[in-house]
Amino acid sequence: MTQQSGHRRPEDTDQAIITLWNGIGRSTRHGMSCACCSGGMFSPNAQQLEADLLDYLAEKYKSEGITSLHNAVSERADNPTGGLIPWLRAMSTSDTIPAPLLDRLKSDLVDLLEKYNSTQAPR
Repeated sequence: MTQQSGHRRPEDTDQAIITLWNGIGRSTRHGMSCACCSGGMFSPNAQQLEADLLDYLAEKYKSEGITSLHNAVSERADNPTGGLIPWLRAMSTSDTIPAPLLDRLKSDLVDLLEKYNSTQAPR
């Protein structure tokens, strides 16, 4: 799976999201000068991280004029019951947004999660 995230098969993208989401916070060690944990292990709050990701994506889709994605992401941000993964699964089966746009959302999530995980690697 050496493809870029924008060119993954849908099932690869789904698995990448699950793997990246479940891996958040594992082996994350910050330096002694870190204000968040004074050099200890850092465990990010999944709900806050999801809210931050969704806020970013909502603004991105709004600025790009992708109304259906903006509305779906904003609605999720306003009503974050359940987890991110179940929400994405429900979106896949509900036909709420067209499949190409859902693929775009998932690819954008993979990109963001990969960037987040790369910045959280042990130092």
